[in-house]
Amino acid sequence: MQYKETHKPNPVRPDEWAYYLPLVGDTMFECGGKVNSNVPGHKGEFITYKSYFEAIGFRHVSVDFDMRWADFRRDLRVPLWEEFGQFDMVCDIGTGEHVEGQAGFWANIHNLTKAGGVYVGQHPVPGGHCWWWHGIHYPTERFYESFAELNGWTIERIGYDLPVPNRNLYVRMRKNDDRPYIMPEESLIYFNKVRAR
Repeated sequence: MQYKETHKPNPVRPDEWAYYLPLVGDTMFECGGKVNSNVPGHKGEFITYKSYFEAIGFRHVSVDFDMRWADFRRDLRVPLWEEFGQFDMVCDIGTGEHVEGQAGFWANIHNLTKAGGVYVGQHPVPGGHCWWWHGIHYPTERFYESFAELNGWTIERIGYDLPVPNRNLYVRMRKNDDRPYIMPEESLIYFNKVRAR
């Protein structure tokens, strides 16, 4: 697919953009509705990621429970692939850590992604030293490794940004084939006890 030129600013933070690239296909499912209000030349404007991806030719669907910036109000723990289908890219930039019932959330990630498609995720670094005031469930590197191994995915990149206490773990994984979903051990997802109180 040739992506068209757009005059819309790209609101995706540079550290995140490195994991989106190279873009795949022309359909995207976004967990949550991500915005950036610090885009150069547009300070204070809430620019959605959706607006950019649609401007370059993606069919973009965003789902969140709070509906502030998303298209659809849905529970990310219940099966969504029958309603929305499958996508070339599935993105979760800072939403999954807020979802109780991680098994249903990760089943959606697996089943919403087409074979050959990619998942891009960003969550707080597990361990209690980062983002303890934000979110509850932080996947570990071992969780992503287990998810990939059990479900026929390949980790293309995994890494970190920002210093403590705002450090995040990023991953980009490719789904190699469609197979029934198997949930990794939930103990591989760090539980933030501070925020859960």
